[in-house]
Amino acid sequence: MVASSLLRLPADEAIRRLILDRCETYRRARESADTARELELALTCLAPRFCDGPRVPTLVDGDVAQLESWARVHPVDLRGRAHVPSFGAVLAGLLRAHGAKALADAEEARALTSSWRELLVLAGFAGEGARARLEAAAPADLDGASLEGVRRALEDLAGHLERETEVETERKYLLRELPPFVADRPAMHLLQGYVPGSRIHERLRRVRFDDRTEFVRTVKIGSGLQRMEIEEEISESLFSQMWPLTLGKRLEKLRYEIDDGGYVWVVDQFLDRDLVLAEVELPTVGLEPAIPEWLAPHLVRDVTDESAYVNANLAR
Repeated sequence: MVASSLLRLPADEAIRRLILDRCETYRRARESADTARELELALTCLAPRFCDGPRVPTLVDGDVAQLESWARVHPVDLRGRAHVPSFGAVLAGLLRAHGAKALADAEEARALTSSWRELLVLAGFAGEGARARLEAAAPADLDGASLEGVRRALEDLAGHLERETEVETERKYLLRELPPFVADRPAMHLLQGYVPGSRIHERLRRVRFDDRTEFVRTVKIGSGLQRMEIEEEISESLFSQMWPLTLGKRLEKLRYEIDDGGYVWVVDQFLDRDLVLAEVELPTVGLEPAIPEWLAPHLVRDVTDESAYVNANLAR
């Protein structure tokens, strides 16, 4: 069965791996009807939406060889697909849409129909546990209360998939110096400071770019999935009143943004110390961005997991 790790991958790559997995299962199970149904649903419902390249083949006369060949050679340029959603997020949307149809069909027919079976197949792509949860919620009596219970179970499952898989990640790198390719580009001048706090984290930032100056206040509460972040533009007067609170927790830098290969690379040149960092934000885990040619000669190492290079810790 599909590993839960696929849920965090970009949808197109996860779907290719899912198809290869089901092809192998289909062959081992001697052309299982259940696996054939899973393959057909993956090919008709998932692949055409998120996979570029040649036309998606179909399962004809039980021949999975052409499907395996297509899935193995099908090109997916992950560098150029930074905005592909995670497989888990895609499944969450499909479960909601197919769930609404399955329940409407059941209410009209006064019985569970083929759309309910398709819904269970889709849930199975998220793991057997997900499918079992929906099977357990199957309405014994097709009354309003039973159908509402299924709706709640569907929403709980979809919400769980979204929370667990739609996470933004970033990679951060230490550089020897500012790359010449970057130095000739326009930069934002950032002055930012952090207000002391344990449960509430507050940042003040002045941004200057061209002839514009903006003052921004950001408040973060909590951590992990339960984190809430609020950002607002404030007046220069309020910024000036609050700025003294950041004494001892400040930094100043020039920020350059370069669009390369579908990603936006951010290069920060610190003005209060000899330090240059580069980072790139990714929509899901499982992506390994190629280091651009203009950046590679100046790269020292990946410092993503080094807390010393977190902005709040760099502030002084």
